[in-house]
Amino acid sequence: VTSLWADVEAECHEQKLDVPHINTLRNRIKNISDHLLVAGRFGAKVAREKYGHLPSMYEGATAPHAMVQVDHTVTDVIVLDEESRLPIGRPYITVVLDVYSRAVLGFYLSLDPPSSLSVGLALANAVLPKQPWIDRLGLSLTWPCQGLIGCLFTDNALEFHSELLDRACKEYGIDLQYRPLIRPEFGGHIERFMRTLMKEMHSIPGTTFSNVAEKGDYDSAVRACMTLRELEIWVIHFIAGVYHNR
Repeated sequence: VTSLWADVEAECHEQKLDVPHINTLRNRIKNISDHLLVAGRFGAKVAREKYGHLPSMYEGATAPHAMVQVDHTVTDVIVLDEESRLPIGRPYITVVLDVYSRAVLGFYLSLDPPSSLSVGLALANAVLPKQPWIDRLGLSLTWPCQGLIGCLFTDNALEFHSELLDRACKEYGIDLQYRPLIRPEFGGHIERFMRTLMKEMHSIPGTTFSNVAEKGDYDSAVRACMTLRELEIWVIHFIAGVYHNR
């Protein structure tokens, strides 16, 4: 503010105008929206990601299951082999999220990289009843989300452009839509959830954390303690027992 006021003062002297008090300038700045301030300081992209209203493409999200987002990420935790209990790598998770309610409708966890198969299995988990699955695992949790969806919103990765997904969406009357290129804010809901999930995973022994600086000298492989199935149960606990209740 002081630097800006010095510019205003110099301009006023040059134009032979009265110099306003610095508090007048402060009051003017207070009336500027946070969105505009961030855009001026850090750029329009940062402002859109932080304050931008939901894009008009989300106007269809008027009820649960009307519009959902799906995306993948590699998890920040190393899992163990079921038999040898030796570390075997970081699994990928595919998540289906409801835009209207922010509820997680389903997920699929696998050591295989994202593919049309992982998308299909995550969508099947989202659409079908999950209670038999949860009961079979012996968990005392309720996850009532189930049913067909209206619109599936994805990024432009190859697995979302597969003929298999396109045919399945047409068969079940699902409107398949893609994010505009170079507009990450159109996937903001699910990306925020993914960040929340990874942050929670940093409490699991065997976490790789988000970056090298955060990890330090922590030996993720030595500390790893969960198999893929055990991590799957942990994710169910977090979604149905913690996240939805928040």
